[in-house]
Order: sequence, then structure tokens, then C-alpha cells
Amino acid sequence: MNDFALAKDFGELATKLMTKVFQSPTDKSVYFLMEGSSVRHWFEPLQRSSQNYAEACEIGLQSGNLQYTAYAPGHNMYCRFYQGAPLDDLIKESERSLAFSRTRFNQWAVDLLEGGLQIFSFLSKTTDAKESEFVQEFSYLEQVATHQNIQVTCIYKMLKTFALMLLKRYQEAFELSNQVNPILYTVGTQGLSKIP
Repeated sequence: MNDFALAKDFGELATKLMTKVFQSPTDKSVYFLMEGSSVRHWFEPLQRSSQNYAEACEIGLQSGNLQYTAYAPGHNMYCRFYQGAPLDDLIKESERSLAFSRTRFNQWAVDLLEGGLQIFSFLSKTTDAKESEFVQEFSYLEQVATHQNIQVTCIYKMLKTFALMLLKRYQEAFELSNQVNPILYTVGTQGLSKIP
């Protein structure tokens, strides 16, 4: 509701509670993921969100909270993209995270990471392969729809919009951003870093 001071206060309260009162490693894994994905980026550089994701992953592995251990790399993938991490690094990190997420059968993370890898591949191409790009994207989005991962669809389209802007394909970026508007609530209610 645009009350950033209150949001920051609640974030600081959550940090105090999760570091001083609640000691459950499973809860801490959830906390670090949510702090990184919904609060931290509003007030600090994105690198701090990446640190939160690393903590969520590490604590999740130690505590057996493998659901959030798989979520964290997915969120960190787009966080590192917005930080401007080199594409080669993003591709390698995302491929490792995807392999792990598949072993955990975490379909949300698998769908998100597969989409990120498509976008990174799209950006790293030196030639225009528009037709094969369209077929591959259509198949991917159909698969995500089958899994009912509307939030992943939204994240993918937001990342692709940003990628199109980087490539100076502004009209396509604008048209894709219009497709995002009706599903923006899927990331907006959590305050995910794609909103700002």
C-alpha cells in the first residue's frame, strides 16, 4: 500500500523474531527466502537478497526443508539476472539449480529455472532465430500452464520483457508487458523484486 516505512519496520521486526525468538531451522529457511524475495530488495541492494537465498538454501538443506531449498535458487536466478550477472555464470548456476530441483520434484522451481535458461539462451544468441524461439517458448508456456504455475508464467514474461528491452526490441517488450498486466497480482501481492 506504498507505506515503505511501515513495511521496513515489519521487515526489521521479522528479522528480530526469526533471529532472536524462533529457533526452528525449517522456519528460518522460510524466513530467509521470504525476506530475500519480498522485503530486502525494497531497501537494500539486490546482492543482500542473494545472500538471503543462500542462507535459505543452506539452512533448508541442514534442516530437511527441501521445498524452500529448491525455491531459493529459482528466486536467486532472476535476482542475479537483475544484478547484471554474466550470462555464462547465470546459465551454469541455473543448470545446477535445475538439476537439484528435479531431484526434489519441485515443479515450480523446475518451471521457473527452465524459463530462465530459455531467456538466457535467447539473450546469448548471436543470430536471430525468431521462429524456433517462438515454437520453443510456446511449448514451454503450454507446459507451465498445464502445471498451473501462473506465477511462473508472470515471472517468465517479465524477464522476457526486460530481455527484449535490452535487445532494443521495444515494441515487442511493450506488447509482452501488456500480457503481464492481468497476472501481475501473482508477484505483486508478495512484493517480489520484479515489481520495482
